Amino acid sequence: MDKDIQLITVSETANLLAVHRSTIYRLVRTDDEFPKIYDFRFGKRFNKHDILEYINSRKAA
Repeated sequence: MDKDIQLITVSETANLLAVHRSTIYRLVRTDDEFPKIYDFRFGKRFNKHDILEYINSRKAA
């Protein structure tokens, strides 16, 4: 089943996780399980589906 890709900004990702933007960048550097960040000319983005899966995996742990 194909998953729809919805790109969200670093700020939107921070809001979903209820953390500061700098925490997102730290997680990208230090947490091997944190979703991949995509770097476009217009800015960095995450796949919202991947972020929601990350959140759900943390709830289960």
